[in-house]
Amino acid sequence: MPRKTLRALTALCLLGALPFVVLLPFNHPTVDDFAFAVEVADNGPAGSVASWYDTWSGRYFSFALIAGLHGSGGLGWPYKVLPAVLFAAFWLALTLLLRVIAPAAWLRRRAGLVAGIGAVLCLTAMPSTAQGLYWMAGSVTYTVGTILALLLAALLLAPSGHGRVYRVPAGVFLTVGVVGSNEVLMVYALLLIGAGAVFHQVRRRPGRGLWVVCFCTAALCSIVVLLAPGNSLRLGLFPDGRDIPHTVGRCLLMPWVLFARWSINPALLGLTVLALPLLSKWGRRAAYRPRRRALLVYGLIWYGLLAAGLLPGYWGTGHLMPRRGLNVVYVVHLACWFGFWFLRHSVRPAPAPRSLSRRVAVLATIAVGLGFAGFRHWRHAAWDLAVNVPVHERQVAEREELIREQVAAGRQDLELPEFTHFPFSVCYSPLTQDYVSSWYPRFLGVRSVSIVPRKPPAAVR
Repeated sequence: MPRKTLRALTALCLLGALPFVVLLPFNHPTVDDFAFAVEVADNGPAGSVASWYDTWSGRYFSFALIAGLHGSGGLGWPYKVLPAVLFAAFWLALTLLLRVIAPAAWLRRRAGLVAGIGAVLCLTAMPSTAQGLYWMAGSVTYTVGTILALLLAALLLAPSGHGRVYRVPAGVFLTVGVVGSNEVLMVYALLLIGAGAVFHQVRRRPGRGLWVVCFCTAALCSIVVLLAPGNSLRLGLFPDGRDIPHTVGRCLLMPWVLFARWSINPALLGLTVLALPLLSKWGRRAAYRPRRRALLVYGLIWYGLLAAGLLPGYWGTGHLMPRRGLNVVYVVHLACWFGFWFLRHSVRPAPAPRSLSRRVAVLATIAVGLGFAGFRHWRHAAWDLAVNVPVHERQVAEREELIREQVAAGRQDLELPEFTHFPFSVCYSPLTQDYVSSWYPRFLGVRSVSIVPRKPPAAVR
């Protein structure tokens, strides 16, 4: 890839990430964050994990991390710092994975740059940045597990002689974290690690022992997740779930909808065009030379992975899972997307240009910029910064002052004005007249909280 193109992509990535960095100070807790804070304050970190396991679900690893964060800083500094830490960790994990699987020294040397481009692509096109990075309850449950999954993939795919002493303990720890983060990753861990273990055993490949150990760990941890008493209580909140025909039908249909929605991103298409010469070069050098029907098999596997990722949501609730869960499925889609093009150019004949013309490279780079800026979240983040954040921050300060005044006056039933502006790029959901988290009054130490319409400013005579 020409240096000018790389420089242009680097500049676009920095510009694409800029609004999300500027929004960090304006991130505020909401909904389930108050429930976690109250549980940790009442029962301590260990007791809160046991309580959530008994009353909500089996996500033991996510619960432990959330309890640790609340125990160390509550809803203060971790809420402002955590999104940046998660994005940096995602970039680092993707860099390590690329260094392991890169078929050329050029990519291994520039794995950090390529991973940065991929991380910004995820940031600007994932189903939800607010639920995936900024909302603590959602990001710790789903994004942390995705990062651990990338690290586990790098460990399993690395040459077996590298760090032999630490491979098994690291693999066990990462598997425990992945399975204990959320049910979507649990399904993926069982399927992918199980398939890898079978493949390595049948082919008698080096490192097969690590694959077997990780699969056995995933199976045991899945039992711990599935046996959680809180699962039955949580599922009782969703009477539309556990419908086999509906679940199967939606899991078979929805992957096509998501594929179409996620694949029209101009940034993804532009990056694919820019990567085609390299994918073609590496494909021709691949030791494995698949037949054309391998593309059909790969497509079916791709489709099956998307359907499998949707299974926990449809089975548990009867509806499409929240966007924070779709973020995980989206990362799998991106991995399958670029894997398909690499496999396509491993099949002979696979005609593709060894280098792109200047015009095509420029047009592809422009498409990347348009995708970053206009496809999903960047323009919403820019609008939040320009319009919503200034008003919202004033209203947050007003609400906090009202809370202090009413609590100081001994009131137990608070009335707080609604927000007229809300930065949805970073904040998951405001408390509204129709919904106030039952944990919010307990968090404030009062009996009840009501959100009332904001009074218009008095007319000046």
